[in-house]
Amino acid sequence: MQVRLVILTGFLSAFITGISAQVAPVKGLHDNTPRIFALKNATIIPEPGKKIENATVIIRNGVIEAAGKKIKVPAEAFEIDLSGKTVYAGFIESYWKREDKKPAAFDLNKEKKKDKPRPATDHWNKKVHPEANILDTFHPKEKELESLRAMGFTTAQVVPAKGIFRGRSALIHLGDWQSEAVIKENGPAQFMAFEHGSWGDPGYPGSLMGAISLMRQTFYDAQWYANAWQYYNRNSDKTEPPETDRALETLAEYMNTNAPFCFETGHELAALRVDKIAEEFDFNYSLKGSGYEYRRLNELKNLNTTIIVPMNYPKKPDVDSWEDALDYNLEQLRHWDQAPDNAARMIKAGIDIALTSNDLKDRKQFRKNLLRSVERGLSKHDALAALTTAPARQLGLD
Repeated sequence: MQVRLVILTGFLSAFITGISAQVAPVKGLHDNTPRIFALKNATIIPEPGKKIENATVIIRNGVIEAAGKKIKVPAEAFEIDLSGKTVYAGFIESYWKREDKKPAAFDLNKEKKKDKPRPATDHWNKKVHPEANILDTFHPKEKELESLRAMGFTTAQVVPAKGIFRGRSALIHLGDWQSEAVIKENGPAQFMAFEHGSWGDPGYPGSLMGAISLMRQTFYDAQWYANAWQYYNRNSDKTEPPETDRALETLAEYMNTNAPFCFETGHELAALRVDKIAEEFDFNYSLKGSGYEYRRLNELKNLNTTIIVPMNYPKKPDVDSWEDALDYNLEQLRHWDQAPDNAARMIKAGIDIALTSNDLKDRKQFRKNLLRSVERGLSKHDALAALTTAPARQLGLD
């Protein structure tokens, strides 16, 4: 069985990702860098709780072909002795939210766009754009990729940041950014949120109730759109085709193929709202959590879905004087105390979780906060699983 390359240890990740095949024609001598590697004599941790010593890992074209003891090394493989080194499965960033506005460095959909001769319209509401592909505007800086790799992340799900129906995510390797780094272009999920206007953005919807209403109406419109096209395809000689709508077409496809949705939630009650909508329209979903899940553990367990849990914990309140203490209410003080326990309590309650560094203003805090959670009851085994096997299973990388 082949599995995707997700290997920790900085020098190894940088070495392998730096040898991706060239996209443009090669000028001068061809690069004959080996495409097959044999990592020998290493201690490998392929998954939480499993340890193999003096093992060999065979990597062919960026994919792990074999791992374990008594592995036959191909004659053409470039051998690397990792005696005394431990190789872990690389971390997976489940929720790298991006808001790029410039065009992407390369267009993966260029040829596909040429194949669409029919004129199409966009949805009338600017917050509804499920057809959007995050890679169309994705252009990460090398220092961003380096910061994620420095924390142990080798793979990421890049997700769109704006809207109610936000668009499709993408799976990428966190090596040098080029087309070969893309694992999966469309998917694995359609991203959504209960986003609405405010004083600075007075457009519709202007309230949570309006956002829910628009969301439900759009799902109903997508169902109508699919039925209208089915009727036309059966009776094309008797009726005109419906107007092509990119948003409804994409959404109808997701619903008809049972493709997953992922909802960003601002608090634990939003998760319960998502479940009601999913039940109404019969679709699968996962959740991007808020960090407040510990307040509704029983209800969230009954949702039977994966929740991506942020690791952004509040700073210690400044209560050195009674005047400063008045700036904090009881809810804020409780959250400061209980937020580090959130992941451990969710796992104890039987909730499937993955961890993300996304909500941190400074990603360097991720390791510190993770260790803080371990000190507060999160087992090292569960922490590793929430960064490797759990997101791999959710994203279809297992």
